[in-house]
Amino acid sequence: MRLSKSAIEAFGYCPYSFWIKYIKKFKTPANEAMLRGTRFHDFAEKFFDKCDELPPERWEEFVDETLKEDEQAYQLWFIQKERARYEKLLDEGKEDYFIPVYREVHINSTDLKLHGYIDRIDCNDKHKKTFTLVEY
Repeated sequence: MRLSKSAIEAFGYCPYSFWIKYIKKFKTPANEAMLRGTRFHDFAEKFFDKCDELPPERWEEFVDETLKEDEQAYQLWFIQKERARYEKLLDEGKEDYFIPVYREVHINSTDLKLHGYIDRIDCNDKHKKTFTLVEY
């Protein structure tokens, strides 16, 4: 058995729920938190696919206005943080570091018996080969 971040969180939250889902393998329907998480991941993917089509001061146009206010607010928060990161990179002459090097990278460690996904990998310095792993 290999564990994912979700499985470890499930066990920490409720060992019985972990047993049902990961040991007995009963399928459970998606709950609202899972659906929100999926919607945010989809938003982040679309943002990086299209952010070069608009200047940073118009990135708010990517917010999905069909969602509830709190989900829109989270998307706005993400945009504000990404705009600040972009402006910092621009000041440093590193604006080409803005787009993540990788997104949705599957990792699998047979030694540690863990697997999961890294939401994105940002480059910090190409020469020093330093990166930031980002978890949404």
